[in-house]
Amino acid sequence: MSLTGGCVPGLLSGELVPQAGAPCPVLQVLQTLPARPGAGEGWALVLSDGEHHLRALLAEGLHASLPGMGAQAQHSIVELQDWAPPAEVRGQPCVSVRALAPLGFAQGVIGNPRSYQPSWGPAPAPLPTPEHAAMPGHGSSNTSPLQQQPYGALAPQDNMARSGPVPQANAQAAGITPIARLGPHTQHWRVRARVTGKSDVRHFTNARGEGQCFSVELVDREGGEVKATFFGAAVDKFFNLLAPQGVFEISGGSVKPGNPRFTRHAVDITLDERGTVRAAEDDGSIPGVQFDFVPLSSLAELAEGTSVDVAAVVVSALPPTTITTRTGASRMRHAVMLVDESGCTCRLTLWGAQAEANVGIGAGTVLFVRNARITEFNGLRGLDSTDTGIVEAEPSGQRAMGLRKLFEERGEDLARQGLAAAGRGGPRRMLAECAAEGATLLTGLAEGPAGPAGRALTVSPATVTRLPGVEGRPPFYMACDAEVPAAEGRPRPCKRKATASGRGWCCPAGHQCATASPRYSFQVKLADPTAELWAGLFDEEARELLGVPAAELSALWESQEAGDLQAGARLQALLRAAAYRRVSVRLRSRRDVWEGRERVRVTAAACSRVDLVSEAFEMLAGVRQACAAGALCAAGA
Repeated sequence: MSLTGGCVPGLLSGELVPQAGAPCPVLQVLQTLPARPGAGEGWALVLSDGEHHLRALLAEGLHASLPGMGAQAQHSIVELQDWAPPAEVRGQPCVSVRALAPLGFAQGVIGNPRSYQPSWGPAPAPLPTPEHAAMPGHGSSNTSPLQQQPYGALAPQDNMARSGPVPQANAQAAGITPIARLGPHTQHWRVRARVTGKSDVRHFTNARGEGQCFSVELVDREGGEVKATFFGAAVDKFFNLLAPQGVFEISGGSVKPGNPRFTRHAVDITLDERGTVRAAEDDGSIPGVQFDFVPLSSLAELAEGTSVDVAAVVVSALPPTTITTRTGASRMRHAVMLVDESGCTCRLTLWGAQAEANVGIGAGTVLFVRNARITEFNGLRGLDSTDTGIVEAEPSGQRAMGLRKLFEERGEDLARQGLAAAGRGGPRRMLAECAAEGATLLTGLAEGPAGPAGRALTVSPATVTRLPGVEGRPPFYMACDAEVPAAEGRPRPCKRKATASGRGWCCPAGHQCATASPRYSFQVKLADPTAELWAGLFDEEARELLGVPAAELSALWESQEAGDLQAGARLQALLRAAAYRRVSVRLRSRRDVWEGRERVRVTAAACSRVDLVSEAFEMLAGVRQACAAGALCAAGA
C-alpha cells in the first residue's frame, strides 16, 4: 500500500486543501498520544508520507474511527478526508483533522520520514528512531522525546528581538501567523497587523475585584480581521503604544471563538501583561480601513446585535446630551437620522469619544460608519456606534458624491420622512388592547413554551396620571453591585436587592460588596382615551421619565428624611414635573402568582417622551393618507 509522497509539505504550507473529487492524501500513523498531558479526551497523531512527518490534532470523537489507540494504531494506514488549514498549536505546526478513514496496516515504518520545517513556524520536535520508540502499554522505560513531551507541550521559541520596528520583508522568516489561520487551538502565534479601530479604556468590577480593558480592531496584509482585547496591566502597558492606523506585531495572547452578538469575526484575541506588542515598519502592504456597506433597507432582515457598515447622509440631528452610566461616569450621546440610496431612514446614536468627535455634524453631512451595531427600540430598527467602530464624516469618492446629490434633491422630504419614522416607533396600540392582552393571559390562552407571557405593545401617546409620592416607600432600592456572568459571556451587575450588613452590603444570592447602587423600581398609572392601567418602571425607563438618575433622586430622598426642607422641595418638583407627561411606552404583560392569587403584571420595556414635532408630521401624513383614500373612493363612486 503506497503513501502519498510529498504531501506533508503541502499540508503544512496550506497549498494542499480538501477538494471535491480530488484524491485524498494517504499517510501512515507513526504515533498516537494525548493532545494534552494527562487529558482524558483529545488525541493527536504523528503522520508520515514516507519522506516527512507532521503532527495532526484529531477532532473530538474522531479517534473512534481508528482501529485502536496506542500501540494498536501504530503503523496503520489512513486516508485524510477533511482537514483545517495548518496552524501553530503550543509552538508546533500542525493540521487539524476533521475526517479520516483507516485503510489497513503495514509491517513497519514506510520510508525514512524526517521532520519538516515550514517557513511560517518553528521546527517540529525530532521523531524518535524506531529502536528507541516505546509506545504506551509496552512497559519500556526508554521513552521517546515525543512521549516525554506530549503533543501540545511548549517548544523553544525563536530569539526575535523585542524592540524596534520589524521589516515587512522578513514576515515569513519571523514566523508571522496569518489572521485567517488563527483558531481556538492556536498557541504561540504572532500576527503583524494594522490597527483600524481602538476603544476607550473601560473599568469594571467583578468577583476578583476591579479591572480595566480596551480593544483594537486589526487587519493583516492578507485582509484577515480580528479584535484584540487587553486586560489588567496590559492596558497601562499598551494603550498609548497602539495608535490607530499604526502597524504592530502582537503575540503572547489566547485565541477564543468570537461571539456573533458582539463581534463580526470568527475568533477574538485576549491579552494580559504577558503579551508582546511591538511597532513594525509600515511599507503599505497592509490595507487600511475597509468598508463592507449594507443598505439601510436590509437592517430589518438582520438579527439584532449584528455589526454592519453603512454609508448614508444625515437628514436631521438632535443636540448632543450627556448621560450618567451605571458606574456613575458621564458619557456623551448624539443621535442623528440617516437615509441612504435605498430610501430608508434609520437613527444612528453615537456614543462617547465618537459623539465628542462629531458634535458638529448636521443635516447634509455624509457619514461612512464601520462596525455599527443593530438595535431595536419601540419596534424600530436603529444603529449604535461601537467602541472599536469608525465614523468617517464627509468622505470623498463617488458614493459620497451620490449621497450629497440625494440630499440636495430630496433633503426636505427626506427630513420629514425621517422625523415621522422616528416618532412612529412601530405599530401603535391603545391601552385597551393591553388590558385585553392581560385578560387573555388570565384565561390561559397565551401559554407559550417559556411560560405565560404576552406581546410587547407600543402605546403612544399615553399620559402619566399617578406617580409615587414623597412619603412612604421610596421609588428606588439599593442594588447589589457584584458582577456576575451574563448569558452572552460578559459580566453584568447582580442588581438584586441588597441590605446593609456591617460595613458592606449583601444580597439574597450571597454576594458581599462594599457598595450598592440605587435603582428605580416603582409603579405609575397610565391613561389614554380608551383605558387606564398600572405599569412597573425600572431603572432605565424611569430615568427617561423623571430625567434624573436614581443616585441623584436617592440623595434627595435621604436628605429629606434627615429634615432638609430644600431637598424635599426639589424632590417634589421632580415628581410634579413628570406628572401628566405624555410618553411613548412599550408595555409587556406577564402572568404570575402573588400571595396565592394569579395576576397580570405589566412592565415598561421602553419609555421615552413624545416628540411633538415627529407626532405632528405623522398625524399630517395620516390626514393626507385619509384624504387620498377618500378621493379614490369618490372617484370609484
